[in-house]
Amino acid sequence: MAAGPGTSEAYPFTLAAGSSDGKPWADGDFNAGHQKLPEDDKRYVAWLFRLGALLRDQFLPGPEHQDRTYFLDKLPDHYHIRYKTAHNRLDYYLYGYPHGNKPKAFRSPNDFFPHLIWIVGGSKDKALCSCQLCNPDQAKPSWWPQPAPVLAAPPAPSSTAAPKSSSISTGATATSATPMSRTASASSAVSKTAPVSKQVQQPMNAVAPVQTNTIPGPVAADPSVHSQPSAVVGNQAVATPQPDDKAVFREGEAVWFLTNPTWRLGIVLEKLAPETQDGRLRYMIKQLAHSLLQLETHLRPENEMRPFLAFSVPAVNLPELQNTWVRNAPWSQIVARYAGDNPSRQELVGVEGSKKALIEIDHSYSLFNVLSDSRASGGKLVVQGIFLGAERINVGEAVRIRLTAQEMNPAWPKNMPILMVLKEIYVAKSGETDGLFFNGDIYRLEEISRQQVVVPQTQIPLSMIKEKAFRDSVRAAAGTHFQWVPVLQNVTKDETVIRGRFYETSRLMAILDQNKFDAALAKGEVEDVQAYLNNRADSKGVYVGRKKNRLEMLAGAVPNDFVLSLPATIHETN
Repeated sequence: MAAGPGTSEAYPFTLAAGSSDGKPWADGDFNAGHQKLPEDDKRYVAWLFRLGALLRDQFLPGPEHQDRTYFLDKLPDHYHIRYKTAHNRLDYYLYGYPHGNKPKAFRSPNDFFPHLIWIVGGSKDKALCSCQLCNPDQAKPSWWPQPAPVLAAPPAPSSTAAPKSSSISTGATATSATPMSRTASASSAVSKTAPVSKQVQQPMNAVAPVQTNTIPGPVAADPSVHSQPSAVVGNQAVATPQPDDKAVFREGEAVWFLTNPTWRLGIVLEKLAPETQDGRLRYMIKQLAHSLLQLETHLRPENEMRPFLAFSVPAVNLPELQNTWVRNAPWSQIVARYAGDNPSRQELVGVEGSKKALIEIDHSYSLFNVLSDSRASGGKLVVQGIFLGAERINVGEAVRIRLTAQEMNPAWPKNMPILMVLKEIYVAKSGETDGLFFNGDIYRLEEISRQQVVVPQTQIPLSMIKEKAFRDSVRAAAGTHFQWVPVLQNVTKDETVIRGRFYETSRLMAILDQNKFDAALAKGEVEDVQAYLNNRADSKGVYVGRKKNRLEMLAGAVPNDFVLSLPATIHETN
């Protein structure tokens, strides 16, 4: 595509080769009077600039991109524009949609844009597309761009085409579903003379702006990513809690820890600075048991700890615990029957209590830092964070998620993480009871050729950025690197699909199995740590649901006078 006289530099989005569902309809399939529009017509160019502006707002929401002009380099294969004369005006339509007995038209770039995003995402399931042709009754999310009633054309293209480079593969990942507050019209797309950037081709299911011939370098995480308003407790604003990205474990989480030669269950009380040159953090851990047993607090380095989901909970052996809550169990009778005055046996009874307690915790949750509560009017309770089973999770973070069969694509690699970046956590009515829900954007990780350039993303959590960087370094010798590919945007899921926290492979694998981790690195391979983790609520127990706070979730597993101190940024709900 050439830049018109008096235009500024414009930046193209180029679809991956084969990224199209278009059908090559025959000319005889169209109604009389529907003429095909030449690709060098200014109206055709106007559509491409409009789609480029929408792609910019979707994939490049940063302020550095908003004053730049972007265009879609070409329509997906077999898509084209036709026009007809009606009531002394020309109407333009985009054809190529493959379904139906006759060609169906998109009436504007805005109408086509949802289908274009679906094409880019790589899904083959039409039910996941929100365009009016695939799903005419599906309501569009509030952030979807509003129709543009008038699409002005840019200046006519020059007669000399811009030079094209030799084929270069590039790739990109979409960012989040940030509200598209700016949708530049094509009339403002150009202003002064400058060459169009070189054309590139991309991997399947990706779009990317190309600005120069230089491969983009790493980009630091944006601290405003998925930022949330401060919670208010009483009249005091509470800052959004920000977990330490260098810490694998968090205060209030249930973990396994080593007491040679066995593993025990405990609750993290405090994170301490390293005391040795290896740089490993240390943690104060309260060993769990039952309310009558006072056990010491342990100090452990993180390599002698494991996430609760790293091991399965053994079966509870005491029949007295089978049909009661750990807090209601007759502990005096149980200790007298099985342990008496024997300290070793008393601790073994305590182990049974800790197993029973963690199974209950695994099936429960508690909330912290309320943002809004409109339940009285049939609304929802919105919070900044949650103790979900054993783990502590914040809005803005990534969680491992279980997709439905309809949402999965069999062609996706089985050993790559699929994550939801959380935008909202809330409780709302679900039938007659309260339900726990999570809203966010879902991504999957994909390995691509090194020649394919990935546009850096700043609309994902730092943990996902670091995961990509780590895998890139490991696979550099193999000539590949990674990109986060959007799967679904602004979706709401209930608690049953949340597997648990997302842990960076480089951090957790070095703890779970250092030798295996080192052996894989020596071979230029990545041991995906997610395969070493269970899922929340995998333990065999009944659903417990919401508890008032974290201490109530621990009731029965700690002495009655136990006090749990959490970071000052965490204010639990009542």
